Amino acid sequence: MDWGPAAAALNFSPPMTSAAELKRKKPGSYRLPSLIDKPILIVTAEASAFAAASPPTAAFLNAAGASAEVLHLSDHGVLGNGHGLIYEKNSDEALAPVLDWINRHIPVSE
Repeated sequence: MDWGPAAAALNFSPPMTSAAELKRKKPGSYRLPSLIDKPILIVTAEASAFAAASPPTAAFLNAAGASAEVLHLSDHGVLGNGHGLIYEKNSDEALAPVLDWINRHIPVSE
């Protein structure tokens, strides 16, 4: 993707005028203000074609001030899934570690 994890321009601080400018910047020299300290979970599945992109995406987001982490479903005993997790027979099983993460990272407001 031209703009880090996105195809379109993101709201960086300092502002970027082009994707080429972003590529020249050192990681950590820019921020994504709307994501600072926001918990972000990137879920990867064993057979997903996108799994290899997950760690670099988390690194990019973290360098920009977010709080991103990668959850490998296989580390939680959820095996064989591809990219369309909600469409697979074990979608409930795949959702369990995600819900656990949400419960640990997102405060409940009343």
